[in-house]
Amino acid sequence: TYTNKFKLVRGKDIVERYLLDDLWETDKIDTLYNQSSFLLAKIVPTSYTRVSTMGNAAVWNLLMTTWSYEKGLAIPIPDANESFSGGLARCYRKGLNKRIVKLDFASLYPMLQLTYGIFPQFDITGVIRMMLLYMSTTRNIYKNLANGNVLKPDQVELLKIIDEPIYHKYVSNEPFSDEEKNLFKVKQLPIKIINNSLFGALGSAIAFNWSDNVCASRITCS
Repeated sequence: TYTNKFKLVRGKDIVERYLLDDLWETDKIDTLYNQSSFLLAKIVPTSYTRVSTMGNAAVWNLLMTTWSYEKGLAIPIPDANESFSGGLARCYRKGLNKRIVKLDFASLYPMLQLTYGIFPQFDITGVIRMMLLYMSTTRNIYKNLANGNVLKPDQVELLKIIDEPIYHKYVSNEPFSDEEKNLFKVKQLPIKIINNSLFGALGSAIAFNWSDNVCASRITCS
């Protein structure tokens, strides 16, 4: 009597549908939010799966470990886990404020490091500074191209090395399409993540073998 109203389903089928739903949802979320991890995997010497699950300090640790093995250098012992001065935050007036001004410093922490030479003493080859300088300049190139800004002479020279077709188009004063400008925004994203995560790595103790609490504190105090 219940033949046309109910359908018998095995537990195996229910579990299979549940797992397929999990995979479908994960795939959709990955497409929306994990683009930066995919781009980061093209820079960092490891798999996309590991990049998606590792912390930012681990990214720098992997870069530095790879460099050390290639150059025959020893891996330093990380700095002790100690507290240091964080960013200054103050609220001087409570309630509704209508006249608000926002000042945003572009790449504040990386630029402080490059300007004042704030780098860990354990990096005896100075490669962290070279990496940060290269990636900061590269990121600013794509950021300026996306916003239609004029590049500095040193940025033009680097653009010729990293992206020759775009370089020829830029020096020829050919306009970039909206699609190309969107691509520039995408390209600068993983570099921004690496640059900004160096401060966290320096103060992360065991997560980064080149961690240096003095450097981390100098950045925020500066």
